Amino acid sequence: MSLKPTHIFTLTSLFIFSIYPFFTSAQESEQDSISNPLQHFEHLIGGVWTGDNTQQIFEWGVGEKSVVSKLYFIEPDSLKLVGELIWFWHPGLKEIKGYGTSIDMAMDFFDYTTTFESPYKMVNTFIGYGGQFDGVPQLEVVEFIAEDKYKWTFYNKEGNEFHPAYSITFIRKEL
Repeated sequence: MSLKPTHIFTLTSLFIFSIYPFFTSAQESEQDSISNPLQHFEHLIGGVWTGDNTQQIFEWGVGEKSVVSKLYFIEPDSLKLVGELIWFWHPGLKEIKGYGTSIDMAMDFFDYTTTFESPYKMVNTFIGYGGQFDGVPQLEVVEFIAEDKYKWTFYNKEGNEFHPAYSITFIRKEL
């Protein structure tokens, strides 16, 4: 029995379509696991976080492809916006990046790289520009203590090591 070109095409098509679900399900599974690399930010989204004399708000950006944070100093009569930061998944670098600007702080511009050691522990390494820490690597850790409470710790670099400098505990309140 000899196969005609149409039979070969049909057999080839059947073979491709029979294995296609294996490839697509593997790809979908991989995409599902990284479909939103910012997913752990969801614990910070919503409400107003207050600690010492500061307030911070986290919101999803468009399509949950970014997270926008605003930092306010609490003044006697008002809130003063002093910093904005936006995080996003950088597809070329395959990491979470964040860029921010500030006024009346020790730095004017922030270049963040963010990782999550767990869904409840975020580690930010960054370099600040402008001000007293110009070009100096920095580290901060955000770790949840409870659903509506986290501890933010800033670390100073001494030599090749980071050491805790100070912490603020933030508590969430509904808007």
